Formats: sequence, C-alpha cells, structure tokens
Amino acid sequence: MELDYYNTENIVQATSSKPTIRINVKAGLFSFSKAAIEKMGWSDQKFGFAYEAKTKTWYVYFDPKGFALRIKDKKAKYITYSFNSKGMQEKITQETKNYLIGAETQYAGTFYFPLIG
Repeated sequence: MELDYYNTENIVQATSSKPTIRINVKAGLFSFSKAAIEKMGWSDQKFGFAYEAKTKTWYVYFDPKGFALRIKDKKAKYITYSFNSKGMQEKITQETKNYLIGAETQYAGTFYFPLIG
C-alpha cells in the first residue's frame, strides 16, 4: 500500500491566529486574518502586490495607490478585512488558496511581506 500522509506539518491551516490571506477565485475576494493585519501593522491603509520572478514569490506591501480594505465589524463578534479584485486574483492564483504571511523584508525603504503557500 502506498499512502500519502497529511498533517499539520505539511498542510497550511487557515485560522484566525495565523497571519493569512485567503484568495477566493469565484469572486476575486481577498480576505485577511486579524493576525495578518496585526503582523503588517495595517488596518486603514492601502496596499499593493509585487512579484519577484527570480524566486517566483508574491509580496504584499504598503502602497498609497493600492487596494483599500473593507473593514466589517460583525456585531463585535469578529472583524473581517477584505477587498475584491478579479484581475489581481488572476495574476496570483487560479485556485482558491490560503497563503501565510512571511517575515518582512525591506527593499529600497519599503517593507514587503511574502505570500507563502
């Protein structure tokens, strides 16, 4: 018997305690966990995405010309941070997927956070 094993070490789990971005391809919806917003230090700022071809890595970063988050307070039970962009979703992924937010890196005075997934 040949089995493939899956567990918490090889599967990314989306929980609100982890800094994640979920990209839903049906609506081009980007949903940020509260932990992601806290890690990046954002709540009311705009942001963009950058791609590094050499490492095939996507990054998210602060960009005054970028996308604005919708912040919805669901009756104080939990807060959601999201935006829609079908065009941006098509650049990053063709399948609904969760990405962890990696450690920040600085380049030319801007902080970038890699999408790991």
